[in-house]
Amino acid sequence: MKITYTEFHEKYLTDLARIHRISFKDHFNSRLGDKYAKAFIRWFGTDKTYDNIFLCAVDEESGKLIGYMCGAKDGYATKMNKDLSGTIILSFLFKPWLIFDPRFFELFKPKLQSLLGKKEYPKFREFEETLPQPVYSVTAFALDPKMREAGFGIFLLENLFKEFFRIAEEKNVGTIRATIRSFNKEIFNYYKIKKWEAAPFTENDKTICFYKKMKDD
Repeated sequence: MKITYTEFHEKYLTDLARIHRISFKDHFNSRLGDKYAKAFIRWFGTDKTYDNIFLCAVDEESGKLIGYMCGAKDGYATKMNKDLSGTIILSFLFKPWLIFDPRFFELFKPKLQSLLGKKEYPKFREFEETLPQPVYSVTAFALDPKMREAGFGIFLLENLFKEFFRIAEEKNVGTIRATIRSFNKEIFNYYKIKKWEAAPFTENDKTICFYKKMKDD
């Protein structure tokens, strides 16, 4: 299999949303539906305010999308949440029962804070200030489940990161941040093996931030 890494294209949007919702099925945002998933992906693929990076992994032979990775310069969340607020409201109008999901307030508190202009990941702000600037966030990456089942998961992830790093270097990025859920032991171990640096965390933390320096202090 030969894989090509390309920028976002509208023709991939349906497959991007499908892969995204499967990969993030345990996240509250995925329950907002296909319309929100498409709006989220399109925003990262087209908005340039925070110098977004969006990569599609495509099987060159079949032309099928098999994965993606996206990110943006620190500070993007306020604009993204404002731009997507209409889609979020519509999602709740069609699915009002979602406000009773126990994850509702846990996951929407950061969105509300960003809409009010507060900094992303305030808990890690002091730590991040010691790192080379600017900081870029890898906001999401997802792989087609069939690729993971066939044993291509780590291979695709490695190559998506390799291409992401290449573009980040061109943009003179100082540090790349990746945020994970603490229960995801597989990806936690991946970042540790690859020598990403973790921000200080406790066993009670639900979120852990890992960092890869792209240039010296």
